[in-house]
This record gives sequence, structure tokens and C-alpha cells, in this order.
Amino acid sequence: AVAVAARKRRGTGDEGTRISAVCKLELAVLRTRKKEAVENEDFDLALEVKRLEVEALSREKEAGGSGGGGGGGAGAADPAAAAELEAVRAQKLAAVENEEFGRAAQLRDREKALEQQLQGVGGGSSSSVGGGAGGGGDGGAAAGAEDADAAREALRMLEEVGPQALESFGVAAAVLACTEGVDAAFWEAVAAELRAVAAATP
Repeated sequence: AVAVAARKRRGTGDEGTRISAVCKLELAVLRTRKKEAVENEDFDLALEVKRLEVEALSREKEAGGSGGGGGGGAGAADPAAAAELEAVRAQKLAAVENEEFGRAAQLRDREKALEQQLQGVGGGSSSSVGGGAGGGGDGGAAAGAEDADAAREALRMLEEVGPQALESFGVAAAVLACTEGVDAAFWEAVAAELRAVAAATP
């Protein structure tokens, strides 16, 4: 009943956009949490959040999204860099699992550099969320517009009900569970990620 009421308040009839928005919101939450965990050298948490991120990316793909930037959506512009990015991510996960925290931090820096490189080539957002907007041609523009629409809807969800009620929109309980104990600055960072994606396409 809560979910139905929330959706009525939102006033959108586009189920596809709603599902994509939930995925965008989950990814923004998870990437913000992962960044915090790595900065705090909490690599156990970073690994768990990364696994949740992979699941969220799969849900977005099934919903017809562009991959949210985390899956190398801009890779069409630079296949070699996209392939290296995937390899670096796999190596980083292995380093975390093997408790090679110094190597994990170095690989994270390389991952960020490659993401920025791909976003620059693809013309996507400066955010790590939804950066796969630039694929070239009408298809890339359409994907970018869909990403921006989903990010705007996700931001509206967050601002309308607040973090405590996001489960009513269908945000996975496991995603919300990893945010226990976070402060208001965390949610501000999540909102900033979404705004960056929303601003990528006018």
C-alpha cells in the first residue's frame, strides 16, 4: 500500500523509466558507499558493495538501461580502454579478496583514470554513475537522454520521500542495508551523483 501511494504521488505512468530510476538510484548509493569504504580502507565492505553493484548493473541491463557507466557504456568509443577497465576491476576485486590493500588502492586509482578517459572520449557525464551516454549517433543520444530521465526520476524519489522510505519505490533491501549509519553528507553525495547524470542531457 505504501509503494502504491508513493507511486501515485510521483504521478508517472512510465514503468520503464521508474525501473531504470530505481537502478540509477541503487548504483548512485552503492558507488558512493564504495568510494567511502575504499577511502576508509574498509576493503571488506568495499568488496560486498562491489558485489551489490554488479547485481544492480545486471538489473539495469535487464530493464533496458545503458549500463549506468559502471559497465563501461562509453567503451564503444575506445574498446581498448574499456577492456583494460574491465581487467583492472577484476584485478582490484582479486586484490581485495587477497587482502592486498595497497595494490587494491593503486588499481582503484587506475580504474578512476580509465573511467575519466572513457567518459571524456564518449562525451558522457563527469560522474561515474550513468557515464555511458556517449555512444555516437542517434542511438548514443537516445541512450544519454534515457539515462538523464532516469537520473531525474531517481533524484525526485530521493528528495520526495527521503532515504528512510526508499524501499517503498522498490530499492533493494540489501542496497539500503549497506547505508546503515551513514550521515546526511552521504545522501548529499548520492544526490550530487544523480544531478550530474541528469545534467548530462538538457
